[in-house]
Amino acid sequence: MKTISINRCKEICAIWYDGLNSALYQFASSGVYMAENHLRYLKELQECREPEYYLYPGTISKRNDNELKSCIRFFEAKGIENNINTIWNNHPVYGYKIPYIKEVNSVVLPLTILI
Repeated sequence: MKTISINRCKEICAIWYDGLNSALYQFASSGVYMAENHLRYLKELQECREPEYYLYPGTISKRNDNELKSCIRFFEAKGIENNINTIWNNHPVYGYKIPYIKEVNSVVLPLTILI
């Protein structure tokens, strides 16, 4: 599957990152894919696409949605290069998509964030 260039992905991440502690900010500033941030990249990009996360109700343009989806495909491809298989499941109550890692032994691990 063809993906966008690393420079284009950096540009998109620079537009959509959510603060200095963001995984997208890390990627936008360094251009380095870090496998330990794999789920964080995907989760932050998906949050940008989901209206449940917006401060005010609204939608994004089709162009912006396509850019975000192209970044998601870029990071999924980077994950595959690093033997990280990503699957997406719907939240059981709210319905938005959540990325998980499917390991070789078919154990699905949820994203956990330490606060």
